[in-house]
Amino acid sequence: MERPEVLSRSILPGVLVAGHLCLDIFPDLASVPEGQFSRLFKPGRMVETGAVRFAVGGAVANTGLALVRLGIPARLVARMGVDSFADMWMGSFSATPGTASQSTAI
Repeated sequence: MERPEVLSRSILPGVLVAGHLCLDIFPDLASVPEGQFSRLFKPGRMVETGAVRFAVGGAVANTGLALVRLGIPARLVARMGVDSFADMWMGSFSATPGTASQSTAI
């Protein structure tokens, strides 16, 4: 059996990824004393942290970004709110090389 030719990336079909979106939140926990994490982090308890970093996350976004990085055209479809979290998500996603963003509020 002959091996199929590898398709040129310029003629690859696009991929549609759809589903929920996540905005991962990473607090700076450097101020938490060593060995005290389990004692401090309990349901209902508030813990002061340092600065917070946000990043696009979740299976749908991660899959779409991986496809784009591999040179495969991808479109992402998801429902998103109109708030500061959505703005952060769009800003983070748009800043990723190889992506472009377009959104429609419904």
